[in-house]
Amino acid sequence: MFRCATVLLASVVLSTLARAQSTDPARPNFLVIVWDDVGHEDLVHVPTRTLDLFGPLARRYERFYATPTCSPSRFLLQAGRYPHHDFVGGAMEPLATFEGGLRPNRIALAEVLHSNGYRTAYFGKWHVNGSKFMDVRESARLAGYSTWRAGILGNVVADGVDHYDWVRYDDGKRSNETTYTTRAITDAVTNFLSADLVGGEPFYAQVSYAAPHEPFDAPPASMLPPGYLVLPGNRGGFEASLVALDTALGELVGLLGPLMANTYVVLMSDNGTPHNAPLQGGAYKGYKLTQYEGGIRVPMLVWGVGTQPGVDVELISAVDWPATVLELANVHASHGFEDSISFAPTLAGGSSPREYVWSHRFTPNNGVQPVLSLHRWAVVRDDGMKLWFQDGVEQLFDLSVDPFETTNLGVTNPAYFADVLDLEAFKDSVLTPTTWPY
Repeated sequence: MFRCATVLLASVVLSTLARAQSTDPARPNFLVIVWDDVGHEDLVHVPTRTLDLFGPLARRYERFYATPTCSPSRFLLQAGRYPHHDFVGGAMEPLATFEGGLRPNRIALAEVLHSNGYRTAYFGKWHVNGSKFMDVRESARLAGYSTWRAGILGNVVADGVDHYDWVRYDDGKRSNETTYTTRAITDAVTNFLSADLVGGEPFYAQVSYAAPHEPFDAPPASMLPPGYLVLPGNRGGFEASLVALDTALGELVGLLGPLMANTYVVLMSDNGTPHNAPLQGGAYKGYKLTQYEGGIRVPMLVWGVGTQPGVDVELISAVDWPATVLELANVHASHGFEDSISFAPTLAGGSSPREYVWSHRFTPNNGVQPVLSLHRWAVVRDDGMKLWFQDGVEQLFDLSVDPFETTNLGVTNPAYFADVLDLEAFKDSVLTPTTWPY
């Protein structure tokens, strides 16, 4: 059954994707899918039938950067501004009264799209707010989404047990759920796409899965290929969760059908691979929570309207997503999104104007002096030079010749003094006294 469904899906979606590449609509749809804790290499080493079939039709971004942890990256996608502006330096505790988080008076992407005729919907994990400034049960809707279904405030264990025993929120209504998170979230999106788009409005839907983030529960067999063997240990559950996410991706893209001719489908991750589910033999150094490439360089693929398939090596940051969407949707925002730079031209093979990528992690999130040992940042320049600060130590790498960060060039090396000064200057321009009030 799984194989037959896959073959049928391939025939339907390949034809619609092929037609989509020659379409240039004024008001496209957006289906934005975020996987949780998936590093740059994870998709290469895990058997993913959907991505194997449809990956060649996507534009695959090889230099897409997020932050090393969940909440700051998710903040970037909504606000288009660096998260330190609003004291988001690490994972938010949804029920805590922290100073940080996306605030009701901050302009957000969905709010702008909704006010310009878009049907906006959010599914799954939010993890952008504490409870000081808003009712966390309504966070996504207060940020401009018309509906928030199969909602998860933060990590599933925050007010649940695991991926089979968790608390969900549907437009503010709380209930206990025992369906596997990926299945429940996918079903909620399926209902939306099947029933809620009869009016023909363009839609912007973000689907934020809770997997494969720990706990590394194995998915139900119905979401895995026949005979799939779940390997023991954390990595086994992690990889099986990825396979189930790949199954869900196929379901959603197949459901779009003719809408694919006017839809961007985007797949990305929020940060790198977790240290407790490492990829054996992985080339990239570091994991989630670190500023190494293994912590901040993540996959992003884009299918759809006018997109030229292939590998893209332009420098892109997750903060650039809002500006890109607004350009593609032909929507103007009068203010906000000040750190976001559109990479829309790259979809057709053009270049990105971004010269530097900024990644930052600090704790706590409540507007008090960060702990030095947990103040970590990185600047990556378009030519591959990377300045990295962690645990009170700076290191310099040239990713153009050393992508796996094996050789620290040394910040005091005279040969690279100009590079260090330039990268430090960009860091200082980001952490100005008015935006980093410490």
